[in-house]
Amino acid sequence: MKTILLAFVLGSFSSAAVAIAQDPATSPMQQAAQASQQAMQQVAQQAALFNQQLSQSSRLAMQQASQFNQQVMDAARQSSLEQQIAGLQAARQRRHRCLNAPPLDAEPTIDNDNLPFFSVKPGRVKAGTTVRIKWRASQYDTVYYSTDGWTPTIISTLYTGSIPINQTTHFQAFAIGPGNVRSAIVRADYRVDRAGSAPPIEQSVQINGGLLRAGTSLRLAAGSTVSSAFARVGDKAPLVLDQDVKSGGTVVAAKGTPVDAVFTYADPAAGADAGDLVFEVHSLNIQGKKIPLLGAEFLEGQTHQQAIIQPGMPVIATVATDTPLKP
Repeated sequence: MKTILLAFVLGSFSSAAVAIAQDPATSPMQQAAQASQQAMQQVAQQAALFNQQLSQSSRLAMQQASQFNQQVMDAARQSSLEQQIAGLQAARQRRHRCLNAPPLDAEPTIDNDNLPFFSVKPGRVKAGTTVRIKWRASQYDTVYYSTDGWTPTIISTLYTGSIPINQTTHFQAFAIGPGNVRSAIVRADYRVDRAGSAPPIEQSVQINGGLLRAGTSLRLAAGSTVSSAFARVGDKAPLVLDQDVKSGGTVVAAKGTPVDAVFTYADPAAGADAGDLVFEVHSLNIQGKKIPLLGAEFLEGQTHQQAIIQPGMPVIATVATDTPLKP
């Protein structure tokens, strides 16, 4: 930029000097002064024009940068929104499947003879032991399993390969094939004495901007024991928050806060039939606001036995709508 301005000065001074020198009425000193003055005026005008052009270019560049940043922010918000929608859709699907217990929407044909089995014998194992689920029956295509105590359904984890065990785990699995045929549930308990390799659990949910957003996952837990022998449809399922909900550094909903959940299916064990329990998570009350939740679980007892919900069994629910909360 200095080079350009210097060229402006030299060029302007030269042209002004030539014009004044052709006037015989002026002395050489006057001619020099007038030439210098005219040259400086021209330099000032050209510099002003240059600065104006530079300012326009800067404003255009800043505008383009601002537009780019806005596009990035819009893309980030869209990605976040898509994740929230995906979470809500998964929660709604899980609730739909659970409310149509047993695991298939239509009453399946249960095969009690050809069952999947675990590659490792249940009992005490070392941390890091891998377990595979196998099946021999040709009519089965896939296997679904769970490790959280709840009976697996067709939206539980699809078995794709060996599963490492790093903490005490309660496996349940079933196989499924064409024609709405599925195996009975198979179970295996593995106890790991050294549970130090289990990942730490986040104890709280943080609310940003004073808004508990739709799609946020909340960890719940069963608060007491319930048996299918005594539960009835419409009874309250004893669920509580299993983590604090914080806005900034303030707890707005403490761990142990009751959650509204209702049994939608309750069938006691009878003869060879096992007991069944299904509940749906409805809402959580925070600061006098009823926050809708999406979530459901299904529990099937072992053969001839009741389904029994034990205290502490984990449940994941999803916030259904954006809710503002005060710190």
